[in-house]
Amino acid sequence: MEVDFRFPQKATCKIFNFLETSTLLRMRELCKSTMEIVDNLLIINQTQLEQFLIYETIEQDEITILFSFKNIRHLLFGKLFAISASTKIPTMFFSLTIDNQSIRIVLRSAYFKTYLIQYCSLLHARLLSFVNLSSDIIQTCSVYFDGALYDCCQLEPNPIVSNFEQLADFVHLLRPNYVSVAALPRTRLTEFQEKKTALISASFNFLLELADIVPRLNIVMERENEVNDPVLLKLVQEILNRKCDTLLMDHIQKMDTALSVSDVENLFQFVHHLEKRKTVIMWIPYEKKKLAIGEFGMKRIRRIDRKSEFILFNLSEGRVFA
Repeated sequence: MEVDFRFPQKATCKIFNFLETSTLLRMRELCKSTMEIVDNLLIINQTQLEQFLIYETIEQDEITILFSFKNIRHLLFGKLFAISASTKIPTMFFSLTIDNQSIRIVLRSAYFKTYLIQYCSLLHARLLSFVNLSSDIIQTCSVYFDGALYDCCQLEPNPIVSNFEQLADFVHLLRPNYVSVAALPRTRLTEFQEKKTALISASFNFLLELADIVPRLNIVMERENEVNDPVLLKLVQEILNRKCDTLLMDHIQKMDTALSVSDVENLFQFVHHLEKRKTVIMWIPYEKKKLAIGEFGMKRIRRIDRKSEFILFNLSEGRVFA
């Protein structure tokens, strides 16, 4: 028997939202109309999906998808959707596990597009993360992601594939306000030394393209990034000359330093002549003296060790990076 509540869809979903999770799950099994109403609860409350992560393991021809939910109710609904979307995938090529409030799915790369089509109504997350993606997977994602729905994006490019231009086009499609990107560490470059120089150049050009797209950029650098101070200083200056107005140079190994004190002074001289207000956060060697040029200076956040500290280039009337 069909159940017709004669309410607008959103109104009906709001009424159902007062029910206990166990009751909703039972109503989903009652009939087709109640199942559709319960399923739409998760679709309408799109912001409840905190993170959507895609990780590609090219060597094993596998895709790992991670859904992180804000609460248990949406986790349970997400599990139902995840299982329902997998009906067209052979069980030997699909696995699903739940950890805390996250759903982890591993499937064969060939079935990624099929799964994305079935699950695309849930791809409205606060944070998108993409790790090691090949060109084919980026192309598939470009078709099904709507840039109006995402605020933050995390990227870890695959240095072997070196598809930086395609990644930049993808970010432009997403139109996020904030991008965090992992720079190429030396540990990865040692495997293909003959391409090292070209990869570093390509990765730096990629960062500059991102600086033309997003207002807030976080560059995550590992301890053994093979970048000397003059090159890094030039990169920071080029980024600040573009659309990006907030730059965070983050280090996985905080014992390293990004720029010397003299480089910081040169950077202050540079930003002193910029028309736009800029904010930069990075690591420099510990110095007791205060560095400032005109209205531009730095603020110590906390002391880490005798060599380095976390500092804020306070370049816009005392504004703090938030």
